[in-house]
Amino acid sequence: MYCLGMKARNQPTTHAGKPAIRYITDAFRSARRQKHLSQRALSDQLGIPQGHLSKIENGEVDPRLSSVIDMARTLGYELTLVPRELLPAMRSLENSTPALTQLSELDLAVTRQALMKLQHLAEQLVRAFPDIVMFKRIQATALDLQQLTPNSAYAKRLKEMVEELRPNLATLVASPRLMTSESHLEFRHSLLQQLSQSLLTLRKIRAALAHGAVEPAQDSVPAYQLAAGDEQWDA
Repeated sequence: MYCLGMKARNQPTTHAGKPAIRYITDAFRSARRQKHLSQRALSDQLGIPQGHLSKIENGEVDPRLSSVIDMARTLGYELTLVPRELLPAMRSLENSTPALTQLSELDLAVTRQALMKLQHLAEQLVRAFPDIVMFKRIQATALDLQQLTPNSAYAKRLKEMVEELRPNLATLVASPRLMTSESHLEFRHSLLQQLSQSLLTLRKIRAALAHGAVEPAQDSVPAYQLAAGDEQWDA
C-alpha cells in the first residue's frame, strides 16, 4: 500500500529529496519484473504505448491518478490513502511480514509439469468414465492452473494437492474395475470422497491465483465436504 499526497505547485518529495511518485513507479517496475512481464506485455494489458509506460517507470512523466490505479490493479495491487500518523506502524508491519518470492523459471516449469501429468491422468479417466464429471473438473482445473503463475507459497500448496490427487487417479487408471466392481464399493466411495475434497482445494487455489491473491488462506472446509455442484458422480 502507498500513501498518495495531493500535488502542490511543486511536486511533493519524501526523505532524501526523492519525488513521492518515484517510490510508486519504482514499486510498479519491481512488481512487473516479479510477474515476468515485459513492458510491451504490460502496456498491451493497460492499453497504453510502451514508450509511455517506460517514461512512467523512469519518472519522466507524472501519470494521472487513474493510470496509477489501473497499473496497480493490473499488477495485483491496490492503492490506499493512509493517515500520515499511521505510516510508521504500517511500515513496521510490512517489514515484519516475510516476503513471498516468485518461483524461478525452473521451479515454475517443474510445477507446471506436475500439473500436466495430473491433467493427463484425468484425461484418461474422462475417456474411461465420461459420465463422471468430477474427472472432467480435475482435468480442466489442472489445465487452468498451468496458465497461472504461483508464488512460492502457492506452489507449495499446489504440490501438496497434486501429490494427493495423482496416486488416487493413477490407481483408478491402472485398475478401472475399481469403479464398477460391487466388491469394491466401500473403497470406491472413500476414494471418490478424497478426490472430491482435493479437487475442491485445487479449485480454491485456482480462483485465488486468478484474483491475484499472494498467500493461501487456511482451508476451513471439513474433510470430504463437497462444494455445491461437486457431487462425486454426476456433478
